[in-house]
Amino acid sequence: MIQCGMRACLAWMALGGAAVPLGLPAQISAPPPSEARIVDLADLVPAEREMLDQAAAFLRAKDPSRALLLLEDLLRVHPRGALVEEALYQTALAYRQLGRPAEALQTLRLRAERFPRGDWGLPSRLLEGEIRAAEGQWKEARPPLQEAAGSATPAISRRAHYLLILAAEHLRDLPGARASIQALAADRKDNPHADFARLKQGVLAASEGKLEEAARAFQDVLAKAPNSALRAEAAVRAGTLAQSRSQWPEAVANYEAARRTEAPAFWKQLAHLGLVQSHFAAGDYARAWDIYRSARPDFPPASRAQAVFLAAESARLAGKAAEALETYDVFLKEFPKDAQAESALWGRVLVRRESVAAAQDPVPARRALAGEAARFLAQYPRSPRRFQAGLLRAEALDDLGDVKTSAPMLAALTAEGEGMASLKPEARAALLLRAGRAAYAAGTPDAARPVLARLLAEHSRSPLTPDALWLDGAAALAAQAYAEAFTAWNRLLAEYPGRPRRESLLWQTALLAARLERFPDLARLLQEFLKVQPQSPHTAEAHHLLGSALLRTGDEQASRPHWEIARTLDPARYYAPATQQLIRLALQRQDTAALRTLVDDYDAWRVKNPRAPAIALEVYEWLGQQLAGSRPLDGAERYLRLVLAASKDRAQRQRVQLRLAQLLSALQNHGAALREWSAYRINFPEEANRSTVLEPLARAHLGAGQIDPAAALAEQILRQNPEGEFNARGRILLGDIALARRQPAEAAKIFSATALLIDDPVLTPRALARAERAHRLAGQAREADAALLELNKRFPDYRPDPGS
Repeated sequence: MIQCGMRACLAWMALGGAAVPLGLPAQISAPPPSEARIVDLADLVPAEREMLDQAAAFLRAKDPSRALLLLEDLLRVHPRGALVEEALYQTALAYRQLGRPAEALQTLRLRAERFPRGDWGLPSRLLEGEIRAAEGQWKEARPPLQEAAGSATPAISRRAHYLLILAAEHLRDLPGARASIQALAADRKDNPHADFARLKQGVLAASEGKLEEAARAFQDVLAKAPNSALRAEAAVRAGTLAQSRSQWPEAVANYEAARRTEAPAFWKQLAHLGLVQSHFAAGDYARAWDIYRSARPDFPPASRAQAVFLAAESARLAGKAAEALETYDVFLKEFPKDAQAESALWGRVLVRRESVAAAQDPVPARRALAGEAARFLAQYPRSPRRFQAGLLRAEALDDLGDVKTSAPMLAALTAEGEGMASLKPEARAALLLRAGRAAYAAGTPDAARPVLARLLAEHSRSPLTPDALWLDGAAALAAQAYAEAFTAWNRLLAEYPGRPRRESLLWQTALLAARLERFPDLARLLQEFLKVQPQSPHTAEAHHLLGSALLRTGDEQASRPHWEIARTLDPARYYAPATQQLIRLALQRQDTAALRTLVDDYDAWRVKNPRAPAIALEVYEWLGQQLAGSRPLDGAERYLRLVLAASKDRAQRQRVQLRLAQLLSALQNHGAALREWSAYRINFPEEANRSTVLEPLARAHLGAGQIDPAAALAEQILRQNPEGEFNARGRILLGDIALARRQPAEAAKIFSATALLIDDPVLTPRALARAERAHRLAGQAREADAALLELNKRFPDYRPDPGS
């Protein structure tokens, strides 16, 4: 038999072609020797169409590598064939499937150069547009897609129009796709993109102020589209449109329609938010609260603050005091710096006020109101509601009989007058100054403050102004009015930079800023203090406070050197707190290496300083969990055992002991793993018989040479799991036990049966790999080869996982 010797011939024969037999024995009716001929090797070349069809079959089977090899052979064997243009197109498809867009585009350019008017021009332009779109090159994708959109083939033109709309959306130029939108929307017969285009007609109309037209488009999609995601988007957009027109029932109906679809979470979240907004705007506070309660926390993350605030307001207005207080608290804890934070805290004050009138025993309600108003005043001392909050607090305290406290409050409010809110800032300052003057004349710190304030107001350019500012701050400080003291001294520093002993005033003002948690001011003052006086008895403390200030202002990177300096200059006072802060920062930025170094150093230092505070167990746990989840695995065990030794939190102990057992199993420390898994079952009996625990415990027994206990656990797993993943895991475990008992033939049967019973991307190749090994150990080479062939065919990328 003559050998082909050509790559194309071999590829063709591999795809089902037959070799041509030569030199057959002569038959009775054989022609005379003069008629014999030599076979032309060209006869062995596979047909061009056959090769192209086989390549297309490979592409459909998602096997682009084989398709590409065959197409290369085709182009080499048939360089001037009738199907070269189509072959180039298929080659580009293969490159695209392989994730090689550059070669795909280059192939398409080659096709265009060789066949500028070929039959595959428009499909190629569509393919180019798809490739560029997939690469995010939306602007570059437009020209080829626009050409492809002119195809007479519906599948090509529809796909091109669809991609042109997507490109316009990504380029924020939806009007630029108006023609494509109209074309797809008008072409409804068997068009998978018609509903999508109709939806975009609505979006486009809404953006142009054509609200009625937009509403019709959205309702069309909602009524006709089979795609749940499109229906959900249409419903939400229709609801938003109705909401913008204050058509609350229509908005609610559309949002409810979105909730009923099998919609992606994003659209349902928007629908939940729209429902809360619409019911609240319509005055149906009870329904708004019910929607929030049923949907939480399923709201768009960016709008969760608004949803929680509206829910709290709805609960308050619906008369649900307890629910309102709880929801206001949720808002204040999650969004303390939100623009509505003050209103949320004020809402709590209003709930407390309404509770006083409704309470059978008003005493606890009045105490709660006084505390709530005080909290509001403390957090928002300059709020427009300050006067009203102070009045509510004073009234509540007076009603409770605390006259000593309430009398001066009421006197001050009376002095301010009912029109306090209408007074100019200067008038308010004068009122405070006069009240302070009387108190100072009586020899009390409170008396000094108004006197000095009035002096400053009346003599702003007097030489006494610096002294007045300093005295005002000192008096306020003695009266524990730290904000006023800070204000006075801060002004003194700003307006009179040449005043003697500036460094002392800088330090005292910085301490006030620290007490008031005015961290930007604290950072500024301490930076100037350290510049003016870099060496002083306060240097270490200044660095410590500056580190805190920079941290609280968000400049964590700048804070770290100051913690280091503070703990170096005065380790007795600052090593522990500064290191704790450095540990917190390392944990916050998830810097495992830095955190491990800090923790180990601190633990070593704490051996000599046993009274120092311990590191939070959560830090050890985080370190242990991180190290246990990375390579190499060593190092995690120490931190996990530290948590186990000290933690009294059952949930934490359960997490850590489970992680420790898993770690020891991964390290194949079978004896230690066996002990930890056993301890885990004893300490947490509710977990004792879970298959997720029984399997690694059985493997630990097996690794420790305890075959019978492992077999018993494997049987228990099978009893608990008659089918499914853990049934397969139990069977694989039984196979491993059979191997341990030197029964490879039995093991091979178990593994092979397991591979047949389950179709799982992890367990099936694992069973096949074990079956191949067991067959070889049993001397069953043919069965082993068959198992290996199946493994390589079905799972070509399989790699055995360690410890599996």
